Amino acid sequence: VPHERWTAALAAAFDEQPDLAMATGLVVPYALDTPAQHVFERLGGFGRGFRRHWSNGPSPVSSGLGVGEWGTGANMAFRRASLERVGGFDPALDVGTPTGGGGDLDAFHRVLSAGMTARYEPSAIVFHDHRRSMTELAAQLRNNGALWSMMAAARSAGRASVADTARVMYWYATDRWPRAFVRAWLVPNRVPVRIPAAEVVGFARAAARNEYRASQAINGAAAYDVAVDSSGAGAPEVDRQGGSESGAVAVGVAEVTAALPPADVGSGEELVLLTCGRRAIGRISVPARPHPWCARTWREAIIDECGVGVLAECSDRSVGEVREVAIARLLDAVYRPRASHLDERAPCSASIVIATLDRPDDLAACLASVVAHTSRHAFEVIVVDNHPESGLTGQVCARFPSVRRVDEPRRGAAYARNAGFLAASGDVIVTVDDDVRVTDGWLDLLLTSFRRNDVMVVCGNVQPLELRNQAQFDFEAISPLSKGFRPFESRWAQASRPWTAFPAWDLGATANLAFRRSILCDPEVGLLDEALGPGMPSGVGEDSYLLYRVARAGWTVCYEPTAYVWHRHRDTVKALDTQIANYYSGHVALQLTTLARDHDMRAVHRLARVSGYVAISRIKALVGRGPVPPVIASAQLRGTLRGPLNYVRSQRRVRREGRSR
Repeated sequence: VPHERWTAALAAAFDEQPDLAMATGLVVPYALDTPAQHVFERLGGFGRGFRRHWSNGPSPVSSGLGVGEWGTGANMAFRRASLERVGGFDPALDVGTPTGGGGDLDAFHRVLSAGMTARYEPSAIVFHDHRRSMTELAAQLRNNGALWSMMAAARSAGRASVADTARVMYWYATDRWPRAFVRAWLVPNRVPVRIPAAEVVGFARAAARNEYRASQAINGAAAYDVAVDSSGAGAPEVDRQGGSESGAVAVGVAEVTAALPPADVGSGEELVLLTCGRRAIGRISVPARPHPWCARTWREAIIDECGVGVLAECSDRSVGEVREVAIARLLDAVYRPRASHLDERAPCSASIVIATLDRPDDLAACLASVVAHTSRHAFEVIVVDNHPESGLTGQVCARFPSVRRVDEPRRGAAYARNAGFLAASGDVIVTVDDDVRVTDGWLDLLLTSFRRNDVMVVCGNVQPLELRNQAQFDFEAISPLSKGFRPFESRWAQASRPWTAFPAWDLGATANLAFRRSILCDPEVGLLDEALGPGMPSGVGEDSYLLYRVARAGWTVCYEPTAYVWHRHRDTVKALDTQIANYYSGHVALQLTTLARDHDMRAVHRLARVSGYVAISRIKALVGRGPVPPVIASAQLRGTLRGPLNYVRSQRRVRREGRSR
């Protein structure tokens, strides 16, 4: 999809540079809605940055076949006479032929090898609709093997040698592919292994089948070609002004306030002194080139060397004043009043799921705030009774006729919430704990980020309802549920370092969380893991593992600090001790789960770090020098040590009681 000024930008490039033979432009993604589209962008996509650059005739890049830096056929333009001179496009290359691609790169190589001028123009923008599924993306990466066919075409035309092909394949074999496979193994599903594997298969297939020759037999060879050897034979004749002896470098002067390019500067290698009036303000080294630089190239080279200082030299203002004016103009050009923080799209339906286990007082207060809540989004309230035999939850729900009750006799918060998820009918499922009180505008704020299609989960802010004793103070100081007051988002790519575990626990928790119901049907996400969470020996972690799987699948998780709720912390030392022990036991169980089920080797490093922290914290508490109180440090150590055993006990219990259906 072209930008409205796409053709104007390309036309301006050819108009201001009469010797320009080829121009390529910026290609940005049209949408990033699916994991496959995110993966393609992580691999580099089609974009080549936001900085304009030119070719300077035959170079190691062109002779080495590394023309992919110029972009893609999705956004390219040629001067007609130049394209005809180099033979046009090869009919044995590109989509629809046995090679499957490579025609655009071959055309780039023809132009560059002929010594013509090429330009990357980032102001010529098009939007590309990336492949939406991993299967389509893998097929696209297999077609990257067309690079082999393009190199075969260059060799047959005399534009490249076997050594050039060997250099390219050496880089793929020793750099690109090993990096891709190692990252795919260490960081599961950031980029699935089958994606780089598809590219390797494509190269091997193109070489084994000699696809270029097969395509020539079907589609015919190029109508004509211009072979250019390393000596430059076949390159267009250039009128070189002010040529110099071999090895010598000419010295010139360019007045920045005069017309550019300077008349006395030629096409050979030169050292150019920049002046403003009688003052010298900088110096640039101009490489040898087949054509004189155009005015645009000179202006950008001068600005790169002198910065805003050249503007100050050409006016009566200081450098600081020029910079301030430039910043003010930039702000005026790009600033727009911030839109309303509420989503102005059509409202959606939501299901608020509250899991509870015999806490009637907390549940009654929670339901009172939720039922009285007003929102532009229609919502239903589902309470899941995790101990229906007691009858306590049923008595509370009877006081709220609009609330729907679901029974789940199997103990465990994950079992209970899964039952609520399966009973929900809203487009978005929202979870809160039974010891939470919601606030005015909470639901509207929490669902704002869902205006973006790539956002699958939104975590909200959790603030303490009261801080009236030491236990509540300690909990808020050591394990706060709030993640701060600045919005942020986290994708899998942000935690892709080989030995840094994905920090899902830093994103949020089910005390205040919303997600699209559609992720329950995603085979890479699904329901909560019943072996994790309160009510199981493991302790906690079911919500962190859900966020881990969402991010691993390529979706975005957002934190929205403005959507806050009140949480009643544990108010006794005994309850806090149990909660902290469950937190650390659950964290160990979470890491063991990612290691066993997802083969994420970063869990080993994380377990070592947590164990070291807990041991040091306990030692400091014993000598009275640690920031963590002795009771809390003891609970941390107890939970960490019991974590592996609790993980095994939870797995056995789930196998005995079954998964949620």
